[in-house]
Amino acid sequence: MPDSKPNLSDVLGRLVDLGSTAAYVKVLAPNDNNKNQPYLSKSFEGLHLLPHGELTSEGEGDRIRYKTSLNFAWLNDDLLPFVAPETKLILYPQYPEVRLSGFLAGCKDAPSKLMTPRKEGYIIPPRILLLGVNEQSGEVFAYLAVKGTEIFHELGESVQHCEKRGVLFDITSQLPRINTKQQLMEKLFDIAQKGWIVSKRLDKGGNILPCLAPNCGGYTLEAELDICPNSRAEPDFLGWEVKQHSVTSFVGLADKLSNKGAVITLMTPEPTAGIYVEDGVEQFIRRYGYPDQSGKVDRLNFGGKYVYGIPYHLTGVRLITTGFHPDKGTMDGNGGISLLYGDEKLPAAEWKFSDLLRHWSRKHAKAVYVPSMCHKEPRLSYRFADIVRLGEGTDFVRFLRAVHAGVVFYDPGIKLECASTTPKVKRRSQFRILSGNLPCLYDKMTVISLN
Repeated sequence: MPDSKPNLSDVLGRLVDLGSTAAYVKVLAPNDNNKNQPYLSKSFEGLHLLPHGELTSEGEGDRIRYKTSLNFAWLNDDLLPFVAPETKLILYPQYPEVRLSGFLAGCKDAPSKLMTPRKEGYIIPPRILLLGVNEQSGEVFAYLAVKGTEIFHELGESVQHCEKRGVLFDITSQLPRINTKQQLMEKLFDIAQKGWIVSKRLDKGGNILPCLAPNCGGYTLEAELDICPNSRAEPDFLGWEVKQHSVTSFVGLADKLSNKGAVITLMTPEPTAGIYVEDGVEQFIRRYGYPDQSGKVDRLNFGGKYVYGIPYHLTGVRLITTGFHPDKGTMDGNGGISLLYGDEKLPAAEWKFSDLLRHWSRKHAKAVYVPSMCHKEPRLSYRFADIVRLGEGTDFVRFLRAVHAGVVFYDPGIKLECASTTPKVKRRSQFRILSGNLPCLYDKMTVISLN
């Protein structure tokens, strides 16, 4: 690199070389520094944009906050990355807001002079922070542009024409050779053109295996996209979560998608507290379950549709939220979604907000919903539509409001087979929504024809 500072083209090209598939800009305020923890979002949206680690909580009562690590590195003027190992995101759920912390500590070549409070009389020049995100590795790369440089002027011009995500400007479309939405659409079009595809799935090593389970539509689509199963709460394909859902016909599909339509599974988290965890799943089923309604012998089920506040008639259990304030859009740090029975104080099962938050934030920031048809003869096969929906811009508060309104519901398939002899537990916890209600979860939902 020459001695002069890089321009915008140089930095964006370097971000692509480092695997970045998204880029964001924050125009820093004069008091944005390592002491004041710069805002990344005055909502939960900041968690949706940047890959991060597990959430941990600290504090008590209304002073609880969440922390999560960020795989963060600064680019110097030679565009070499230097890791800042103490970088964290801090979420204050009572406001809510997300802040950036610890981004100078332990870094060998961070822009410390420009991100540290100075003595009285020293004025820090205007600055713009550019962030590149590698969705696959979970790395975030940062470059600090300062007033008087070419890149500062270029970024100032660029953000005037970009969509804003909270306090961040999305300049992903300016990354050279990278358009993840276009790549996704082209891949889905190729899959739609194949017609009927024999049911299959990939194992963790990427090997193709037959699939005969009820949910093979999703596995087949993932296999076509070369998505191997994993337990990471990260998007499936170039930063996009891919969701398949069944329809009976592709005729008039664009209109059908606006109707309530099929049920779509949003996420399948296991409870993290309550009797379900403390006493175990078997005791949970024996306590709250019921004999199989189809006549299967010696089997207990815990199933049904659990809509907010309404006890399910076969179990007497109801779904509620604790510590969520829908009018304000805030939540208590120790709150969660719970299943309660009668006046029992200990929940039958509970999902803490801290456990759900990361999964929702990362997996659903950008999602594509792909309709599919199925036929079982002569071999189980699936066909995928050339009309899809893109959901962009979500927030955990949107999810909680949908739960509170009864739009998102809990639909478990938990059972205890051979209950009186050699008990065998099968667990399946699902939060689901009707297809036509999906727009309430996103800032923008678009129906796109792939043709």
